Amino acid sequence: MNMEIKFRAWETNKGLGSKMSMPFTLTDLHNKGLGGFGDTYIFMQFTGLYDKHDNPIFEGDIVKGIKEDNYFTSDKPEEFITEVVLQFNANISNYSSGGPDGYTSFSELEIIGNKFENPKLLKQINL
Repeated sequence: MNMEIKFRAWETNKGLGSKMSMPFTLTDLHNKGLGGFGDTYIFMQFTGLYDKHDNPIFEGDIVKGIKEDNYFTSDKPEEFITEVVLQFNANISNYSSGGPDGYTSFSELEIIGNKFENPKLLKQINL
């Protein structure tokens, strides 16, 4: 499986107004140069995931969805809101897809904003 590696950038120069760039690839950067991207930009990587409306999910997005634990627990499905964070671990043996009693499934993911354009959503995070 080939995951498309793409990014977007948040321009942080408040004096000129902040804005989000359109998604771009490493090839775009190579062919066009940084095109003004400098230290006033924060880069966010595409996660390889899409929400239920087929929108690509990037770092910094805030998503809501349904969390369901496996059959080992009696937990009922519950709605959650969380910020998307990419985290890489060089020691893959430490990877876990859930707690000690099994896995957790996330469904119905929907992007409801991002931490830059919608910072008030961060107060609603419950996962």
